[in-house]
Amino acid sequence: MCTITCTELKTNFGKYAKLAQKERIEVTSHNKVIFVLVPKNEDLYRRAMSLVGSWPDNIPFEVATAIQPVNGRDAYVSYNFETDPNKLRAKISDSGDINYKELNQIQNVIAGQPLAQKIQAERGKGGKTILGRYLEATNGKDIQVSLGQNVRFDRDGVTIKAEIDGEVMLVNGRITVEPVKYLDGVNVKTGDVKFVGTVIIKGAVEEGYSVEATNIEVHGVVNRSRLVATGNIVVQSGIFGKGEGYIKAGKSVWAKFINEATVEAEENVIVNDSILNSNVTAM
Repeated sequence: MCTITCTELKTNFGKYAKLAQKERIEVTSHNKVIFVLVPKNEDLYRRAMSLVGSWPDNIPFEVATAIQPVNGRDAYVSYNFETDPNKLRAKISDSGDINYKELNQIQNVIAGQPLAQKIQAERGKGGKTILGRYLEATNGKDIQVSLGQNVRFDRDGVTIKAEIDGEVMLVNGRITVEPVKYLDGVNVKTGDVKFVGTVIIKGAVEEGYSVEATNIEVHGVVNRSRLVATGNIVVQSGIFGKGEGYIKAGKSVWAKFINEATVEAEENVIVNDSILNSNVTAM
């Protein structure tokens, strides 16, 4: 803040007009403060003009101010997973190489994991015209969030969590967790498969690919590949390991035949036809 006389204001009006844009200036006459210039106060600037006669063209000042109303934002759901399967991308290494066996097509979640959150609607903020008339704003609209299978609202009423382990996805606009993953086969289209639930493969597991899951069921042939499950593994059409195939189950393994593969099971290995040139271990 600074204090000046009316005479000094008239003599150096441009200087103090600019200074008043940033700080408070008291104007005195006969040692008494007759008014105060403060930033962006049009009435006080007009009083200053009455003293000095005119306002310099090169000194801008605010004549009037209006405040635009701001409408409130509608409620929406903030997702913690990719809702569009077409946007899921293969893993890219630090060097920029794409690993086509890690296609990241399955979004695994575990029980209790937060999947999404409902963001509440906001109230609008009113404005005013240059004459001071109130301008009304519109409040945001609320939405109803419908849940799919195996998910629930947390205690806060806005956080959506998984009830079971599985794959999270949107089904008809509803957040859903699926405990079973169905695949036509495991190949270049799927890459390696890692799933926290049960995987059911209608076709074959091609050479060089791996499947890790809770339970694995293969309707076709398992070629030179790697299958690991914490539960059971069922291979309806048999295993062609070609000396490098590896099968490990936390429980039991069922197969029509086992040929040139290593098979380990914590419980039982059950084979319908034959075991040939293989290492088989059952606890």
